[in-house]
Amino acid sequence: MKKYLPFVCFKCRTSFLRARDLHRDKATCPYCSHQAVRYHPDVELPDKSDEVQWQVLEFLRDHGFYYQPVYNDISLGGLMFVAYPKNMEEAEVFVKKYKRWAENR
Repeated sequence: MKKYLPFVCFKCRTSFLRARDLHRDKATCPYCSHQAVRYHPDVELPDKSDEVQWQVLEFLRDHGFYYQPVYNDISLGGLMFVAYPKNMEEAEVFVKKYKRWAENR
């Protein structure tokens, strides 16, 4: 189990770590003092200059997806991990299809 969780700041497009506390969803960014949001440890941030990927990340965040694991039902009652979308078209489909996996924060 990881001892730290990443927080993502959309204002300065950076991340930082804070001690693991699943009850804390927001923190002040140490770089720009704006509000940052807690993400799953597996999040991979795009380059600061990648406008499209930051828009996708923000769209997903606005719909409750913080790179937590999302699964697709498969036959015989199993689940299969679903990859996160890479563009807005995929993101719109993803949000509709997997809305039951969204987090309410």
